[in-house]
Parts: sequence; C-alpha cells; structure tokens
Amino acid sequence: SSLAEPLVRRGFARARTFAVEASAADSTLARHLGPLLERFAPLEDDGDSGLNHDGSALQLCLCLGAERFSWRAILDPALGQASANERHRRALVAMARELAAQNAHASQTMVDVLMSVCGPGSDRSIAEFSQGVFWLGAELGGSGRSIYVDASVRPPAETWLRAKQAFLTCATEEGTIASTLDALAQLSYPSSIGLEARGDTQRLKLHCRLHSTPPEGLLGSALPMLAHSCVLEAVSRLMPAENGLSLHGFVIEAAFDSQTGALADAKLDFAMPELCTAEDALNRSRGAAAALGLDWPERLVDRFAKFARLSYVGVGRSAQGKARLNLYFKPSRST
Repeated sequence: SSLAEPLVRRGFARARTFAVEASAADSTLARHLGPLLERFAPLEDDGDSGLNHDGSALQLCLCLGAERFSWRAILDPALGQASANERHRRALVAMARELAAQNAHASQTMVDVLMSVCGPGSDRSIAEFSQGVFWLGAELGGSGRSIYVDASVRPPAETWLRAKQAFLTCATEEGTIASTLDALAQLSYPSSIGLEARGDTQRLKLHCRLHSTPPEGLLGSALPMLAHSCVLEAVSRLMPAENGLSLHGFVIEAAFDSQTGALADAKLDFAMPELCTAEDALNRSRGAAAALGLDWPERLVDRFAKFARLSYVGVGRSAQGKARLNLYFKPSRST
C-alpha cells in the first residue's frame, strides 16, 4: 500500500503524513522510512499515541556526529489495538521480527529479560501501561534497533531496583552499572529502561528525569563525560543561564556496554518548546553543534523546518570522547 493513502486522521495517519513529507526532504528517509512504517501499520482505526503531544506515532532523530550524520525513527509499534493485551502481543512480535531480520539473536534474549523484569507482571497489569509497554527505535539505513520500556508505572525506588536487576542480568560483567544507577537514583527517577542493539552488540540504556536540582558537580560525577568543556558549552548555547527550564524539561540518558558493564555514553535531552520558539530552537541548536565541533546540515534542516519542529535536542558524548548532537523532529501541526 502507498504511504499517501488517506486514513482516519489519528496517530498513525499523522505519522504517515509526516513520513511522506520527510521522505521528500531526504534520500535516506525516502528509501527506508516508508517500508519501516508499513511493517507497523495498524489493522484498524489507530487512536492517539503518547509519543508526541499531538498524538502522532513517529519521531525522527537526526544524529550529528564528527564523521557523518544518520537518521533514527522512534515509533509506537502497535498503536490502535482495542485490547491492551493484543497491543502488547503485537508490539513484541514486531520487535522480534526486527531483531530477527538483523540476526540479533542475543539481543532478543536481553529483550526477554527486560520484559520479564521491567514489563507487565503479577504486580502490574498490561492495562496499567496506558501508552503501551514500550516504544521502538530503528536506525534508518543501518542495523541498529532499540527498545524503550515505560518505567513510569511502578514507584521509582522499585523501578531503580528492577533496572539494576535487568542490566546486571544482561551484562557479562557488572562494571559501573550498579554504582552509576545508585548515583542517578539520588537525584532522578527513571522514565524508560531499554536496549540498543546493532547485530549482536548491545548497549543497556536508561532514561531518567531529575526530581530535584542536583548539588554542584553531582551529575558530572555520576556521568563524567557530561562534565567535559565542549558539552558544557553546548548546553549553555541551548539553555543560556538566564533561560530557566523546569526539572521535567530535560532527560538524562546513560548507556552501558553489555559486555563490560562500563558506562559507554551519556546524553542530556532538552525540551526545546519549553525554552524558546521553533525558530530560536534551530538557532540555538546550530550554536550547540558548533560548540561540539560538528557540521550543521543547513539545507537539510531548512527543508525540515517547513513541516516539522524540534521536540528535543540531545547533547551527548561517548567514553571515547566522541561528541554528538541529536535533533528530534515531530510534526509541526496535526495532519
């Protein structure tokens, strides 16, 4: 079926329209986004997704790195099922299909661990995961696949324990997993617990939000790569000192190597609509890219600005010192 076919204007229909516009703006998206979306097309009127405020079921992430840029899609994988159980079942089938296509068999075992420890269980029904149990990420034109399990259903203290249990079960060695999670638990609560797989290489990923303003240096102590001068400068370009942001306005990400348990990467995501206008968000992001020593794809971003707006901008740095800037685009209007 064609991406341009008219549908009821609900979450997946808006995602389709967004995909049509995005595919016209970039050749990588034109080749890979349509087929990805078709694999998750709902069988019936699809309802609204919690992924975006307008209910659309798709975000597109432009990842700027020192050597190249790449695209990732984040989507609600089983939107529209009337039954929460059926929605979850279809989402699991979809994720297993994606991993099998990449021959990521070890990753499927880790997904099973995440689901058994952090997903629905005897204490929490599937229905309590009101936005679906997880969202799916896919590298467009690459083999990377990600899963983000909703961590907001259980009390934070219990969720931290479950995150630690899941990560330590998946990891070959403990590394810094336990100590980093313990440090983050002092100042934040988890929002998602996940896995990023590329073939049989995995990273265990945690997203969390601050519950109070951290003491000076505490966040950099827990995630030392975020204390680097280029990251601090990029953050100041996105959020000048006089420009306040609520504690809910940004997200912390930590990623661990599944073999060594070492902290492999960290990132701060800023909710740009809380900070500034859509135009100013692009200008600030351009400044952040310059602070990180990254090229800014002016023409591509200008094309996207005609039909999309930035939801979050992420400033990240790996343990090897590689900086990146992630631009998360969502539809600029309901379509």
